[in-house]
Amino acid sequence: MNIWAIIVFTDYAIAAIGVIANLLYFKLVVLNKYFDGYCRITSFIISVSMFLVIVSQVISSVICLTQDGTYFSSAHCGETDLYYFMGYLAPIGEFSTSAGIFILVFERYASVYFPSFRLSSAYKIWFLQIILIHFGALCVFVYLQKIDKSAFALLSSVFAVSVIYLSSFLLEIFLYFSAKNRYYKTIGQMCLTKRYMLSESFELCQSSFNAILCALLINTLLFVSFWLFVLNIIPFGVIYQFFLIYGVMKVVSATLFPILFIYGSKSIRKKILTRSKIKSTEVRKLDGNKIILSQTQEEYFKELQNTWS
Repeated sequence: MNIWAIIVFTDYAIAAIGVIANLLYFKLVVLNKYFDGYCRITSFIISVSMFLVIVSQVISSVICLTQDGTYFSSAHCGETDLYYFMGYLAPIGEFSTSAGIFILVFERYASVYFPSFRLSSAYKIWFLQIILIHFGALCVFVYLQKIDKSAFALLSSVFAVSVIYLSSFLLEIFLYFSAKNRYYKTIGQMCLTKRYMLSESFELCQSSFNAILCALLINTLLFVSFWLFVLNIIPFGVIYQFFLIYGVMKVVSATLFPILFIYGSKSIRKKILTRSKIKSTEVRKLDGNKIILSQTQEEYFKELQNTWS
């Protein structure tokens, strides 16, 4: 087995971990009522987008491996409709992941500095407009990546994603400190609802700091390597190998983000630990019989009858 086979099958293993991690992210963040609706909507965009990145990369690789017996993309692979479709899913997932992270952080900015506006009905319309702008920018990104395909278009699209990640990270650092300071400075000056939004923003910054930093570093590395390839510092003769590694790194990024986010979230870790403790804790009567803490109505009255008999 050569080195490229090892890389491809390692990519499949990472992708499997990534799918599981994103399913957990969906359950623990998107479906978590601890986070408000706006946060859950943007987290949904991020989760689905990362899933698209992983699935499109793996399915495209499998098509080439089964049809041509090659570990690299080829012109023959591109003739299949499924491969062509995966080629569109990849940029959709790539851009929406970066845009979703930016909207998530930017929305937290509104909760810190414009809490009254954020609680108003007008904010819902404003948030909807942001989502629509995201879809418009997504169409432009896909056009540059899949229809224009010129060197300038590809560089512009990759540069745009890098700028979005960098903007998200810088805004994240700013919010990390400002949300905490405003929370303590507004003691007794804000209603509990607004102060809760401040604490939620600070907690979200803690949760996503390492995840966004990792995504930024990987994307910056991909952007720099792409420039090196365009300038022929990385020779054109290794184009297939280059884009194989490029795709693997995108899968790594989509896998690490949910893992680092879940690990960085104190509320999610606390929730998991609390559940495990509840499952491992048994309460018993003086006679040694186990007490069922969560009883149905039928079990409750049956237990009551046994007690009085």
